[in-house]
Amino acid sequence: GKWLSEVTKWDDTSNGYSGIKGKAIDGIAIKSDNHKIEYRVHLLKENRWLDWVSDYNINDLKTGMAGNLGSEIDEIQIKIV
Repeated sequence: GKWLSEVTKWDDTSNGYSGIKGKAIDGIAIKSDNHKIEYRVHLLKENRWLDWVSDYNINDLKTGMAGNLGSEIDEIQIKIV
């Protein structure tokens, strides 16, 4: 698919969540204005965690986002460092 718009709220109103009902998530990019964060994802079918990522750049599929396009994500870990 494509990247969806950024989520800027923490509720179920407009722009408070992202996703398409019935469609798997295969990539995420996370940033914080106030904290340094690291994040990683678990691939469902491969049953493995990908490496930690700390950048935010949806055009950089190696270090700017977490996921493998086309591989369903079933878990996300986020830590403040």
